[in-house]
Amino acid sequence: MKVSQLVMSVTLASTLAVGGLYSSEHIVRAADAPTMKVTASLQPHLFKKATKSIDMDLVADREIIVKVKKGKHVSFKRYGVKEQSHSPELNKIGIRIVRVSKHKNYEKTLRALQKDRAVVYAEPNYIRRASEETQPNDPLYKDQYALSQIKWSPTLVPESMSPVTVAVIDCGVDGSHPELAGKVLEGKDFIGTKLSNAHGTRVSGVIAATYNNKLGISGMNNNVRILPVRIGEAYTFETAEVAAGIMYAADHGANIINMSFAERKMNETEYDAILYAYQKGITLIAASGNYADRPVEYPAAYPEVIAVAATQKGSELSEATTKGKEIDLAAPGKKILLTTMGGGYATSSGTSYSSPTVAGLASMLLSKQQQLTPSEVEYLMEKGAYTPAAYQTSTGLTPTYGYGEINVPDTMNAQLPSLSDDVPSSPEQAQELTLGRPFRNKFDLPNDRDVYRLDVPKRKTVKIEVFPVPGMDPVLEIDGITYQASGSNESEVAEISLEAGKHTITVKENNGHWSEKKYMIVASK
Repeated sequence: MKVSQLVMSVTLASTLAVGGLYSSEHIVRAADAPTMKVTASLQPHLFKKATKSIDMDLVADREIIVKVKKGKHVSFKRYGVKEQSHSPELNKIGIRIVRVSKHKNYEKTLRALQKDRAVVYAEPNYIRRASEETQPNDPLYKDQYALSQIKWSPTLVPESMSPVTVAVIDCGVDGSHPELAGKVLEGKDFIGTKLSNAHGTRVSGVIAATYNNKLGISGMNNNVRILPVRIGEAYTFETAEVAAGIMYAADHGANIINMSFAERKMNETEYDAILYAYQKGITLIAASGNYADRPVEYPAAYPEVIAVAATQKGSELSEATTKGKEIDLAAPGKKILLTTMGGGYATSSGTSYSSPTVAGLASMLLSKQQQLTPSEVEYLMEKGAYTPAAYQTSTGLTPTYGYGEINVPDTMNAQLPSLSDDVPSSPEQAQELTLGRPFRNKFDLPNDRDVYRLDVPKRKTVKIEVFPVPGMDPVLEIDGITYQASGSNESEVAEISLEAGKHTITVKENNGHWSEKKYMIVASK
């Protein structure tokens, strides 16, 4: 790829999942990627539940995203909607975009499309918002407290022959900034207008601002390249463009994708794109949001994405950061000194800047060990994280800090767990489960899936129970059907009639978390 003076920004689009058929197993193929089977962590009913009410203020231009079944055709004319142009990246997952006129009922049209037998799902084209706190900037700080707080030092940055590529899906990047000189790739501009918003440039500086150059500030890693994907002009991005941006980054060499934006609505189009990138071995990181009274927002709340909360000076939680069970890590996000357009600097706040701090640390890990998987990158950062004493729990996991605020030296020195006793994740190598005999195992890594096989000699009612460890929320799948009625720290139980033969049982953690303590699974008559 060419290095350009002006980084193009990517417009992100996301959609609300409102129903239709949605397979629990996605097999995604990319021309330049090895074949890898990715199982979706989120089930269809979650997307349906998320669309019971539609806030039209959050919908882009009354648009609906429609995923059409392979080999099928949908006559949009019969629904009275007009098909819109869209990013070609979305064709890979069968996406079409239509607009509902103001004279038609949006919700009725949406429900009708969902019932079409040729449609996998239909959902609103929701808007995502940049996760920058909307408050006046403070004067520039002489020192970057954030880097000293996470114990970053240039001596900790590994030397590597090949740079790590971090995609910044945002409003665009000013590649002419002296701190970013030679580090910004050509990227993709889904908007095509003049670059006017500094958000993407600020995010990029957190990751890649050159240190030891006698200029301005220090970024996290000199051995990094920024792949700018411009999906919007201001602070709002459409779902469809978000998905297109993620897929573009996945197909154009990104090792890490940073998403410094968030919104309340989940959607299948965006999740399809997340899975597309995840199956290619790309680490996905996102801002949790800036509303302390809201749950963790999307895309951060998806299990495959590392959700980042914001701290302030002294490692205290920032007062505006979003909290919740989906939080994985925390990083400084209050009064952060940043690169801005035109070669200058600014101070701003928000989880928008916590997320690229974690992305910078992830890039350091990949500079050291390029073969690390997304789960391994996440585990090492979480293993090395620090939680202030006042917030520590016996589980090592909190809804405010996740596994803690990142700590650079402890992360770089952390070791991966031994997987010698881990239960395989594929049905072909499933662990045998015997009726009446308990079996113990761990969620060894983020998004671990343990697959068991139960042989039932004749038809009978079987009770299958998973006893969790503190802080974990187990999910039980039996022959592809999900059973999850309980929450964190509670057992998951299914009492079902099974036919004679072999049955597949999968256990996973609802939020993709891991634990050093073992859960127990028991199948009994």
